[in-house]
Amino acid sequence: MWWPTYAPPFRESFARDSMGGEMKPSQPLSVCSGPRSPRSPRQRPSRGLARPDVGLSLFRCGLRLWIFGGILCGCAPRLSPEMVELARDAGAQVECAPLQERIISIVDAMASEPEDGAVSMEWGIPHRRLASKQAILEALSALGVEHRVVSMPDRHVPVENIVVELPGTGAGPGGAPASEVLQLTAHFDVWYTAADDNTSGVVSALEAIAILRNLELSRSIQVLFYDMEETGIDGSLAWWDRYGNNQVHAVLNLDAIAYASDKPGSQAAPPGFRLPSKGNFILGLGNGAARHHLRWMAELSAEIPDSAAFLAVYGPADNEHPATNDFHRSDHSPAWSRGLPGIFMTDTANLRNPHYHQLTDLPDTLDPAFHCGVTRLVVGSMAAYAEAP
Repeated sequence: MWWPTYAPPFRESFARDSMGGEMKPSQPLSVCSGPRSPRSPRQRPSRGLARPDVGLSLFRCGLRLWIFGGILCGCAPRLSPEMVELARDAGAQVECAPLQERIISIVDAMASEPEDGAVSMEWGIPHRRLASKQAILEALSALGVEHRVVSMPDRHVPVENIVVELPGTGAGPGGAPASEVLQLTAHFDVWYTAADDNTSGVVSALEAIAILRNLELSRSIQVLFYDMEETGIDGSLAWWDRYGNNQVHAVLNLDAIAYASDKPGSQAAPPGFRLPSKGNFILGLGNGAARHHLRWMAELSAEIPDSAAFLAVYGPADNEHPATNDFHRSDHSPAWSRGLPGIFMTDTANLRNPHYHQLTDLPDTLDPAFHCGVTRLVVGSMAAYAEAP
């Protein structure tokens, strides 16, 4: 997960104290938004969100942003009992121990590579990026899954995205067309040891492939392991610039999904927003087009055994406003900018994890049970999305 310069860390204590107490589960938050032309994060100027009074002022503007607590704005079409059962069964296939073992293995591989000293905002840490890429390719080969590396050398940094296609059949319980594509994405380039950001997302995506490939699902699923996210989402921008919408129905992006804490005060929030004080939930950030997908995921979190606690937030349109600009800080952003449903699933990174972009981002700082619960929710939700209305 890349960190924009205009949005520094913000402690939850300010949001709690200045806005009058703890968040109530179904309490609405407010932001202002208006029509804007799609722009990449590189083109967005600094807008001064370091000032708490600006965040609070935006908080009081007119349009509504809801935090899920049993209610999301609007009425989503219901998932059928067959779809819920499909999601429950798919999520239950996730085994916890191998997830943590794979994180340890990938982090060890990155740490064992020789240091070459080439570290910059433009290139990241090349030897660890390459080690992460190689670990993914080896895992896919071990699964016997067809995959390809798509090179995109025409950007300011070289990009090599890894792609897996799981063709749909159109014959699942929802009968959705196989021509519609769901994307599951996670970036593999890293800073430092990167256990949470984003080896956790990579490992969950690999587990999803292992399970979903054996299911007869209606929609097709495309799993993308993006390169060069940390340099400004270059991998996803390159992909969308080349291939466009390409029948994409919805996007679920995984970025830093394995750190949790039950300690009060462990969860911070951006200016103008409130979150629970304990960082023991997984957050789903969506654009307006994804509100139904968020609702379904929230419902499934109560249906899938041992799922992680889920909190959903969505904003109007594509969240192109200073109050929600920080929501664009990962590879779902190009989908939002095109008005497609997109969910950014995250443990909130630096707003919770003190090891974010540090050498201490190691496997033993993660919560394996929490990560397993998140992975179950991811796998189950992808199965349901393949059939949903």
